[in-house]
Amino acid sequence: MKNSADVDGASLIDTNVWFSHLRSCHLDDRDAILQATLDIEMSLTGRIDMFQLNIFFAEASKELRNAVKLLESGMYDSAFYSVRSAVELAHIVAYFSGDDDPASSELYERWKKGGWFPPDGEIRKNLAEVCAPFQEVKAALPEFFAERNKALRRANKYIHRQGFRTFYSLTQRPEPWYAGYLPAMRDEFHAFIMGAVTEIILLRLSVDPFPILLRDPDVMYKIHYVSQTKPLSDTVVDLFLTPKIIDSYRSTSFYSQLAEEFSGNEPFSKATYNLFNFGIYHHADHDKIMQQFKLLGKSDRMAVRIFECMPDVSCIFTESGLKMYMAESFVLKSGPLISSDDFRTDQGQPGIVNRPCPQGYETLIHIDGDAYMLNHAHPLSTDSMRSLERLKSDIEADS
Repeated sequence: MKNSADVDGASLIDTNVWFSHLRSCHLDDRDAILQATLDIEMSLTGRIDMFQLNIFFAEASKELRNAVKLLESGMYDSAFYSVRSAVELAHIVAYFSGDDDPASSELYERWKKGGWFPPDGEIRKNLAEVCAPFQEVKAALPEFFAERNKALRRANKYIHRQGFRTFYSLTQRPEPWYAGYLPAMRDEFHAFIMGAVTEIILLRLSVDPFPILLRDPDVMYKIHYVSQTKPLSDTVVDLFLTPKIIDSYRSTSFYSQLAEEFSGNEPFSKATYNLFNFGIYHHADHDKIMQQFKLLGKSDRMAVRIFECMPDVSCIFTESGLKMYMAESFVLKSGPLISSDDFRTDQGQPGIVNRPCPQGYETLIHIDGDAYMLNHAHPLSTDSMRSLERLKSDIEADS
């Protein structure tokens, strides 16, 4: 039976008193850390045998974000734990990547079912043996990984609450001998999460090198397919990967052997590269693009022809709206860009012509079995439509 006096007394206490031991903390490099988590999450590996395991890096990214939120809320022991958990997830997926068929391995099946699984200490001990690329990375950067081991031991003091400096009851005390506890913890956490982000990036780069390969001008312009992987951003590379780390990583056979596979390809010009990878077209680059027309895909070539035939067209959608091309005149306005339903028009029926839309007007045309939705600022004239039909006839006659 509850004591009514206790209940009544508790109701008179400001509820904030229950959490008065928490002190909000400012985290240096907060935005860059959050940007790095997005880079990690977007650096999807295109390895077919690893594709379903991309979720491990996505989850590690969310753990890092949780850590930032927890620290800002003053829950620093949980923040340290969340960072450690993020790195452990990255260890696990890198460990799986060393298997011939990761998604079907016995260890992965046990992990999914919640059965016995090696602790992180054992995973870290055996990772270099199981994952040859990581062995190269670790051998190239021994000082970094030695410091990471020391940083983990220091972080574990906060996670396991060893030493009075880890106690909430004392970090808020005003006495001089306690005054340095909170600033010291913030500095320790900053160093720990910064190093953790770098380590997770290196573990991701042990699966495949594309997040760095796609930044290498000697290689990126020779890749003649659109990679699912997004390259690491300049901000993240500049803050988390020192020139020594980049150079050491590029010196590994894991990196150089894959880079060599593209060495015989004709390099894209920047204009052709931007069209092929990002759908960006500038009319002034037409001649440069035409010199490499044979390197482009079918829809890329069609977009170039439409843009040149119809100068008023600022944007083209194809592949049921999944692929988009933009001329320099394209300006994003509010409202939906496209609906996949627009591409379900029967080729034998009249198409969409000069229909108002948030971007101005849109016209649908079928060419050589594919549908193209054109966005333009002004209604297409009768002469413009005739030019478009001539283009359609010429292309279909040649195919």
